[in-house]
Amino acid sequence: MTRKRNQLSWNIKDNPSDYFLLKSFVNNIFNKLGININKINFEIHSDNSFSLCHAYQYNGKNLLKAGIVSADMMKQFNIDSEVFYAKLNWELVKQSKLVYTPVSKFPNIKRDLALLIDKSITYKQLSDVAYEVVGKTLKAISLFDVYEGKNIAAGKTPYALSLFIRRYK
Repeated sequence: MTRKRNQLSWNIKDNPSDYFLLKSFVNNIFNKLGININKINFEIHSDNSFSLCHAYQYNGKNLLKAGIVSADMMKQFNIDSEVFYAKLNWELVKQSKLVYTPVSKFPNIKRDLALLIDKSITYKQLSDVAYEVVGKTLKAISLFDVYEGKNIAAGKTPYALSLFIRRYK
């Protein structure tokens, strides 16, 4: 992973990716796989490919290496920003008890919606109605703009929403 960590939004500061974000993703993967994080040995590891490298061991076996890709390696590939990398030992992961859920054949859909509503209506109310109307296919909703300026009728607020819809069949 590299570059920006957030989706473009008016109310979220543009933050770069970092090693701690990678580590949080790794921990989430372990949780999903049913691997007890407390049973993982974590140590600093030396590796020419990384400027900082951590090795994770589970039940005495190498589970993962994660870190910041070295400047020499990035120079070879003409990359100008920090890259955070994790390599998981899938052979070891296969031995854990996994439940497979097939990935949808259909891509997620993003639709933007611009509304001019009464100021008394809250974002929470809009969100609740969207989940009620769209149902279980609505994966997420986000407010990406609230215009405040001239040419808006008194008592009204313009909202711009993004709806992320997941198709199953």
